[in-house]
Amino acid sequence: MGIRPKDPLPNELEFEIDTENIKSIDFLVDDIRLDGARHILFATPVQLQLLQRAKRWFIDGTFKVVSRPFYQLM
Repeated sequence: MGIRPKDPLPNELEFEIDTENIKSIDFLVDDIRLDGARHILFATPVQLQLLQRAKRWFIDGTFKVVSRPFYQLM
């Protein structure tokens, strides 16, 4: 048995994020729940500083590599 938690069920958004296996305490930025949707934000403090200083953001959404209940990886 590995340390990876079980995948959430396809329509289950109400799962707990096990932060015990996240190496950086600051990596889980926020877990936003709004209007039946859930947005989980991961980033290092350095990544957030780079985004803050950037004049433009170019974002590419990936759909095919994530499984349900997740919809998009950006």
